[in-house]
Amino acid sequence: MKSVSKLKICFGLDIAGLGQSNKTGLAALIKYDQDEEEAIHAWVHHREEREDNIFGKKRKGEIKADFFKAEMEYLKRLTTVGHVYIDAVLDPQELVKTYAEEDKANARKKFEFVWQLQNRPVDYAFDGLNIWKDRIGASFVRMKRLLMEDHAPELGCSIWETYPKATLVLLDVPAIFKKKNGKKLKKGEGYKATKIYLNNDDDPNKHIAGEEKEQTTRQRARQILDKLKIESAANWKPDESGSLFINDDQLDAIICALPGVVKPEDRLEGDELKKEIRDRIQKKQTEYEGPCEPPKGYCLIKKSAPDNLPKINVCKVNKNKFDKMLTLAQKILNSPTDNQESPMNELKDLIKNGNQ
Repeated sequence: MKSVSKLKICFGLDIAGLGQSNKTGLAALIKYDQDEEEAIHAWVHHREEREDNIFGKKRKGEIKADFFKAEMEYLKRLTTVGHVYIDAVLDPQELVKTYAEEDKANARKKFEFVWQLQNRPVDYAFDGLNIWKDRIGASFVRMKRLLMEDHAPELGCSIWETYPKATLVLLDVPAIFKKKNGKKLKKGEGYKATKIYLNNDDDPNKHIAGEEKEQTTRQRARQILDKLKIESAANWKPDESGSLFINDDQLDAIICALPGVVKPEDRLEGDELKKEIRDRIQKKQTEYEGPCEPPKGYCLIKKSAPDNLPKINVCKVNKNKFDKMLTLAQKILNSPTDNQESPMNELKDLIKNGNQ
């Protein structure tokens, strides 16, 4: 997370494959006061027009791939302001290399278990999906091609891989107790494909009677909001229905960005993440002795993190507001300390006005 004067910003990007429109979430987490109790402002990018979200456009197979240049410029613009945490496979580790390996006997040794054909250790540890699977594979190849552009941000420096579901697994969100088709949902699942209401008074499913009771999708989403102290910002003007809501991709984008706002000791990465991966795999397969290294630039948050976070106030804003925030943040970060007060005040006013 960038920090000049009192300004801190990071981004969450829940990116979809090229064949999916409207399925990319982008959020900025903004904090401009050193007081740890000061709320974090979560600005969710809201697409009003088809062309508004550069990462959310549907790309058909027959068009040329020259649009990646513009996407890379926007990604780099984000990284000039703060770190970007992305829900996509950015480091496939040995999977791709092993499939291409000419020494077939050695490749077979690396594919000792079926899950190793389709998951990295971190994916298997946190019940992640097959990385070749439809939507997962689509976002993987998209990011792989995007990062082929010149002067791409460095993984583990300005861009990071993360996984919202793994974060919810670590936080032990109790929505796992909801049964679906006779089966229990796994940790972190059960809130997809719905409007997630943030103004409590308008949410018909605000109150949850108990973990073992049947719960609606909105109720499960409410558990996540409460766990992470996510609320609607006071300056978020409702739509014509009077409701304040985001979709599941936008919530995932907020969760993606969390490693950028938690205290350093609440980040889960490196050797601590390696141990977590090994422990979780060996609970499933006691005989597993293989590698447990996390992918390069992979970061989550610890279970203790929400206890040390202030409230997160969410506001859904259009492209013009979001881009103006970026411009002001760049101006602050590129100005000498003595010249930061004016753009900082502009940024505070912009946030204060919300989506109005």
